[in-house]
Amino acid sequence: MAIINDRDLLLIEPSLYVDAAGAGTVLTDGTDGAVLGTSFSSAGSNFVSLDIDAGHVIVIDGEACEVIERVSMTALDVSAPRASLDDPLIAPGDGTGLVFSLPSFGRIIDQAQAWTFGALGIDPDHPTRPLDESAIINPDPVKRFIALRAVRLAFAAAAALDPTSESLAERSSLYHRRCSEAMHNLNAMLDLNGDGVVDTARRIDVVNLSRV
Repeated sequence: MAIINDRDLLLIEPSLYVDAAGAGTVLTDGTDGAVLGTSFSSAGSNFVSLDIDAGHVIVIDGEACEVIERVSMTALDVSAPRASLDDPLIAPGDGTGLVFSLPSFGRIIDQAQAWTFGALGIDPDHPTRPLDESAIINPDPVKRFIALRAVRLAFAAAAALDPTSESLAERSSLYHRRCSEAMHNLNAMLDLNGDGVVDTARRIDVVNLSRV
Protein backbone atom coordinates (compact mmCIF):
# COMPACT_ATOMS: atom_id res chain seq x y z
CA MET A 1 0.00 0.00 0.00
CA ALA A 2 1.32 3.44 -0.91
CA ILE A 3 2.35 5.68 2.00
CA ILE A 4 1.44 8.84 0.05
CA ASN A 5 -1.51 9.80 -2.14
CA ASP A 6 -2.51 12.18 -4.89
CA ARG A 7 -2.86 15.08 -2.46
CA ASP A 8 0.85 14.85 -1.63
CA LEU A 9 1.67 15.41 -5.30
CA LEU A 10 -0.84 18.26 -5.51
CA LEU A 11 0.94 20.15 -2.73
CA ILE A 12 4.25 19.92 -4.58
CA GLU A 13 2.92 20.85 -8.03
CA PRO A 14 -0.77 21.88 -8.42
CA SER A 15 -0.42 22.20 -12.21
CA LEU A 16 0.39 18.48 -12.48
CA TYR A 17 -3.28 17.50 -12.40
CA VAL A 18 -4.15 19.89 -15.21
CA ASP A 19 -1.12 19.95 -17.49
CA ALA A 20 0.08 16.34 -17.08
CA ALA A 21 -3.24 14.59 -16.48
CA GLY A 22 -2.72 12.49 -19.62
CA ALA A 23 0.10 10.64 -17.86
CA GLY A 24 -2.25 9.54 -15.10
CA THR A 25 -5.55 7.69 -14.95
CA VAL A 26 -8.84 9.58 -15.09
CA LEU A 27 -11.06 7.83 -12.55
CA THR A 28 -14.17 9.70 -13.67
CA ASP A 29 -15.24 12.96 -15.28
CA GLY A 30 -18.35 14.87 -16.20
CA THR A 31 -19.99 18.16 -17.09
CA ASP A 32 -22.64 18.37 -14.37
CA GLY A 33 -20.48 19.47 -11.47
CA ALA A 34 -21.88 21.89 -8.91
CA VAL A 35 -20.04 23.69 -6.10
CA LEU A 36 -21.57 25.47 -3.13
CA GLY A 37 -18.98 26.54 -0.57
CA THR A 38 -16.80 23.48 -0.10
CA SER A 39 -19.47 21.02 -1.25
CA PHE A 40 -19.15 19.45 -4.70
CA SER A 41 -21.85 17.32 -6.29
CA SER A 42 -22.44 15.51 -9.55
CA ALA A 43 -25.78 13.80 -10.04
CA GLY A 44 -24.36 11.56 -12.74
CA SER A 45 -21.44 10.23 -10.66
CA ASN A 46 -21.02 7.32 -8.28
CA PHE A 47 -18.10 8.14 -6.02
CA VAL A 48 -18.79 5.10 -3.82
CA SER A 49 -18.29 2.56 -6.60
CA LEU A 50 -15.06 4.31 -7.64
CA ASP A 51 -13.83 4.49 -4.01
CA ILE A 52 -13.23 8.25 -4.32
CA ASP A 53 -12.41 9.69 -0.91
CA ALA A 54 -9.94 11.77 1.09
CA GLY A 55 -6.53 11.99 -0.56
CA HIS A 56 -7.81 12.10 -4.12
CA VAL A 57 -7.66 15.20 -6.31
CA ILE A 58 -10.51 16.65 -8.35
CA VAL A 59 -10.09 19.22 -11.12
CA ILE A 60 -13.11 21.54 -11.17
CA ASP A 61 -13.40 23.96 -14.07
CA GLY A 62 -9.62 23.82 -14.54
CA GLU A 63 -8.70 24.17 -10.85
CA ALA A 64 -7.13 21.24 -9.00
CA CYS A 65 -8.63 20.74 -5.54
CA GLU A 66 -8.26 18.36 -2.63
CA VAL A 67 -10.97 15.81 -1.96
CA ILE A 68 -11.55 16.17 1.78
CA GLU A 69 -14.22 13.55 2.27
CA ARG A 70 -16.81 11.54 0.37
CA VAL A 71 -20.18 12.65 1.67
CA SER A 72 -22.43 10.44 -0.44
CA MET A 73 -22.59 8.60 -3.74
CA THR A 74 -22.82 11.90 -5.61
CA ALA A 75 -21.23 14.43 -3.24
CA LEU A 76 -17.76 15.30 -1.96
CA ASP A 77 -16.30 17.86 0.40
CA VAL A 78 -13.50 19.68 -1.43
CA SER A 79 -10.99 22.48 -0.89
CA ALA A 80 -8.52 24.48 -2.90
CA PRO A 81 -4.99 23.26 -2.02
CA ARG A 82 -3.93 23.94 1.57
CA ALA A 83 -0.43 23.91 3.05
CA SER A 84 -1.50 21.69 5.95
CA LEU A 85 -4.31 19.28 6.74
CA ASP A 86 -4.99 21.40 9.82
CA ASP A 87 -5.68 24.55 7.78
CA PRO A 88 -9.29 25.66 7.22
CA LEU A 89 -10.96 24.51 4.02
CA ILE A 90 -10.76 26.93 1.09
CA ALA A 91 -13.89 27.18 -1.07
CA PRO A 92 -12.99 26.90 -4.76
CA GLY A 93 -15.88 29.11 -5.91
CA ASP A 94 -19.56 28.39 -6.46
CA GLY A 95 -20.94 27.29 -9.79
CA THR A 96 -23.13 24.84 -11.67
CA GLY A 97 -22.74 22.93 -14.91
CA LEU A 98 -19.00 22.68 -14.22
CA VAL A 99 -16.61 20.44 -16.13
CA PHE A 100 -14.70 18.19 -13.75
CA SER A 101 -12.38 15.21 -13.71
CA LEU A 102 -10.64 13.05 -11.13
CA PRO A 103 -7.18 12.20 -12.47
CA SER A 104 -4.97 9.97 -10.35
CA PHE A 105 -1.27 9.19 -10.44
CA GLY A 106 -1.67 6.17 -8.19
CA ARG A 107 0.18 3.86 -10.59
CA ILE A 108 3.14 6.24 -10.80
CA ILE A 109 3.11 6.69 -7.01
CA ASP A 110 3.36 2.91 -6.63
CA GLN A 111 6.32 2.85 -9.02
CA ALA A 112 8.08 5.68 -7.15
CA GLN A 113 7.56 3.99 -3.79
CA ALA A 114 8.72 0.58 -5.03
CA TRP A 115 11.93 2.11 -6.42
CA THR A 116 12.59 4.09 -3.23
CA PHE A 117 11.95 1.16 -0.90
CA GLY A 118 14.13 -1.07 -3.05
CA ALA A 119 16.97 1.46 -2.98
CA LEU A 120 16.68 1.69 0.81
CA GLY A 121 16.57 -2.09 1.27
CA ILE A 122 12.99 -2.12 2.53
CA ASP A 123 11.50 -5.44 1.41
CA PRO A 124 8.70 -7.23 3.31
CA ASP A 125 9.53 -10.45 1.45
CA HIS A 126 13.25 -10.52 2.27
CA PRO A 127 14.14 -14.09 3.39
CA THR A 128 16.25 -13.07 6.42
CA ARG A 129 15.37 -9.48 7.34
CA PRO A 130 11.93 -8.46 6.07
CA LEU A 131 11.10 -4.78 6.48
CA ASP A 132 8.07 -2.68 5.60
CA GLU A 133 7.19 1.00 5.93
CA SER A 134 6.68 0.63 9.70
CA ALA A 135 10.47 0.34 10.03
CA ILE A 136 10.94 3.96 8.91
CA ILE A 137 11.47 6.13 11.99
CA ASN A 138 11.47 9.42 10.03
CA PRO A 139 8.76 8.90 7.39
CA ASP A 140 8.24 12.55 6.37
CA PRO A 141 11.44 13.00 4.27
CA VAL A 142 10.91 9.57 2.72
CA LYS A 143 7.34 10.47 1.79
CA ARG A 144 8.46 13.78 0.30
CA PHE A 145 11.11 12.06 -1.80
CA ILE A 146 8.58 9.52 -3.09
CA ALA A 147 6.22 12.39 -3.97
CA LEU A 148 8.99 14.29 -5.78
CA ARG A 149 9.98 11.19 -7.70
CA ALA A 150 6.34 10.58 -8.68
CA VAL A 151 5.99 14.18 -9.92
CA ARG A 152 9.21 13.77 -11.89
CA LEU A 153 7.99 10.52 -13.48
CA ALA A 154 4.59 12.04 -14.29
CA PHE A 155 6.04 15.10 -16.04
CA ALA A 156 8.53 12.91 -17.90
CA ALA A 157 5.68 10.70 -19.12
CA ALA A 158 3.56 13.72 -20.08
CA ALA A 159 6.50 15.26 -21.97
CA ALA A 160 7.01 12.00 -23.85
CA LEU A 161 3.33 11.98 -24.82
CA ASP A 162 3.58 15.58 -26.07
CA PRO A 163 7.15 16.12 -27.33
CA THR A 164 6.25 19.51 -28.84
CA SER A 165 5.45 21.02 -25.42
CA GLU A 166 8.39 23.10 -24.19
CA SER A 167 6.60 23.70 -20.90
CA LEU A 168 6.31 20.00 -20.10
CA ALA A 169 9.92 19.41 -21.13
CA GLU A 170 11.09 22.24 -18.85
CA ARG A 171 9.15 20.94 -15.87
CA SER A 172 10.38 17.41 -16.54
CA SER A 173 13.96 18.73 -16.38
CA LEU A 174 13.20 20.83 -13.30
CA TYR A 175 11.82 17.91 -11.33
CA HIS A 176 14.64 15.66 -12.50
CA ARG A 177 17.03 18.13 -10.81
CA ARG A 178 14.89 18.54 -7.71
CA CYS A 179 14.53 14.78 -7.34
CA SER A 180 18.29 14.25 -7.72
CA GLU A 181 18.99 16.85 -5.02
CA ALA A 182 16.44 15.28 -2.68
CA MET A 183 17.90 11.83 -3.29
CA HIS A 184 21.36 12.92 -2.20
CA ASN A 185 19.93 14.60 0.91
CA LEU A 186 17.65 11.74 1.96
CA ASN A 187 18.75 9.91 5.10
CA ALA A 188 16.25 7.25 6.16
CA MET A 189 16.39 6.11 9.81
CA LEU A 190 15.32 2.48 10.13
CA ASP A 191 14.36 0.26 13.05
CA LEU A 192 15.45 -3.24 12.03
CA ASN A 193 14.05 -5.23 14.94
CA GLY A 194 10.86 -3.43 15.96
CA ASP A 195 12.14 -2.03 19.28
CA GLY A 196 11.56 1.59 18.29
CA VAL A 197 15.29 2.40 18.24
CA VAL A 198 17.16 3.53 15.13
CA ASP A 199 19.45 0.69 14.02
CA THR A 200 20.69 2.06 10.74
CA ALA A 201 20.76 5.29 8.75
CA ARG A 202 20.45 4.53 5.06
CA ARG A 203 20.96 6.77 2.08
CA ILE A 204 19.87 5.81 -1.39
CA ASP A 205 23.38 6.05 -2.82
CA VAL A 206 25.21 4.80 0.30
CA VAL A 207 24.16 2.34 3.00
CA ASN A 208 25.68 2.93 6.45
CA LEU A 209 25.04 0.42 9.22
CA SER A 210 25.32 1.81 12.74
CA ARG A 211 23.97 -1.14 14.78
CA VAL A 212 23.27 -4.74 13.76
